[in-house]
Amino acid sequence: LDARWQRDFANRWFLGVGLGVAVHDGAIDNGDPRAKQLGARVLFHPSFELGYRLDPRNSISLFYDHMSNAGTADPNEGFDTLGVRYGYRF
Repeated sequence: LDARWQRDFANRWFLGVGLGVAVHDGAIDNGDPRAKQLGARVLFHPSFELGYRLDPRNSISLFYDHMSNAGTADPNEGFDTLGVRYGYRF
């Protein structure tokens, strides 16, 4: 569940910021060094996006997402995503 705020600028650029929570049913601390040790069922999810509108329907952007328990439990490995996104408005 996220809330997102987006600001569109006159020169076709836009900036998006989000904040939310995620609930998962995966392992919390299973001792497996190959798996993420998230430490809690509820995770915080901040996100950022910087994009450019190619035309009224198409856009391309660079985004960053983070999920972790924000230090409310131990362990707190969390995970990050950085990527490129293509958007199409219907």
